[in-house]
Amino acid sequence: MGEPGQYIYWKLDRDGIQIAIHDAKLFADYAYPPVAESNLTHIYFKIDDLREFRARLDRLNVIPIAEDDVTVTVIDPDGRKVLFGTA
Repeated sequence: MGEPGQYIYWKLDRDGIQIAIHDAKLFADYAYPPVAESNLTHIYFKIDDLREFRARLDRLNVIPIAEDDVTVTVIDPDGRKVLFGTA
């Protein structure tokens, strides 16, 4: 997906499960440069409503490490970044 020379990613989206491969440098500031202990991989879960999901995190006292108009990122107990978003 995307345009040549710009941000491009490949994805498989079947039966509500999506797997995507992104260029780390273009994806997000925290994804590049690679740091083996924390940012080589991450997991993304699609959600229906970002505002509702963010309110749920607040109720659970989970503080995101990053958020924008489409995603909220948290760190799991093993230190992996987990993204939740509406894209």
